Amino acid sequence: MNDDLHDFEQFMKQREEASRAFMNADIDPLERIATHVSPATIFGPTGDYVEGADKVNAANASGAKSFEPDGGKTALKYCKWRLTTASPTGQAFSGQPLE
Repeated sequence: MNDDLHDFEQFMKQREEASRAFMNADIDPLERIATHVSPATIFGPTGDYVEGADKVNAANASGAKSFEPDGGKTALKYCKWRLTTASPTGQAFSGQPLE
């Protein structure tokens, strides 16, 4: 396996760990792999976006606080939306909660 592929696979494992931790209200793994140098942009679930490394990291930290330490039940709550329209850039969408 070439080094680039191995590095990418290692990063994806770290990213998966960071996502799992995020959904358990733990920002530390994501903070370790996040950029701290601009430019940086993150697109939120409502189509909004934040620019700048400091603002992106603050938004991630704030987002993690919306989850509970057990993660599972809260994460499912956020996934129960039916997407009705979306733009290719992710800047706008509308949806409704699934019952």
